[in-house]
Amino acid sequence: MAIAGSLVALSALIIGETRGNILALAVALSVLFLVVGIKNKAFIYSCLIAILLVSAVSFHQIQQRYVETKQEILNTAHGKFNNSIGNRIQMWKAGIEISKDPTIFGLGNHHIEVKEKLYKQGKIPKNTVRYKHYHNQYLTAFITKGITGLLALILILGYPVYSYLKNRNNYNLIAILCSTIYAIAGLTDIPLSQPHSLIFYLVILLLLCNSDERNANSV
Repeated sequence: MAIAGSLVALSALIIGETRGNILALAVALSVLFLVVGIKNKAFIYSCLIAILLVSAVSFHQIQQRYVETKQEILNTAHGKFNNSIGNRIQMWKAGIEISKDPTIFGLGNHHIEVKEKLYKQGKIPKNTVRYKHYHNQYLTAFITKGITGLLALILILGYPVYSYLKNRNNYNLIAILCSTIYAIAGLTDIPLSQPHSLIFYLVILLLLCNSDERNANSV
């Protein structure tokens, strides 16, 4: 069952070719290894087998994505930002520039006007003005929702940890893994700003963090 689940998750990530999600899964698996993997050799072997199988089947896709990523990094290093990585870096720079003047409740949709002003001042590139977000969950929340929005985001992502410390069961552990994936994915995207993704996350928290695992082994 563990191998099957890992295969499905890894296959979906590779097919989607989303680097942020792959990084998020890697971090989540690392957290899982640290918490339960050391004591559970069967789990470690299952994950390793799943990773090897998917890597073997999807080798061409992985290699192609690696080459594309390497080329994007080289282009960006030479000042060519007309690629996925370059665009993100420029949006992050714009977000950091706006964040220098923090607000309590955020700028809302007015952040576009602020970007236009910064562009005219020569502080941010023109191509960042049209975007409604900053390809970063934390910057986007801080700018559009302010300090309160960023704190709310941290509380939502951190709640599974609090729940796990209060009740160390497998359900809360799974919730932490889910939260970790969202937290890392939020570095390069805005998963909790998408309605369907936010609802899914909240439902997961509702189901897992309120589950009483009396008849199962706790971690």
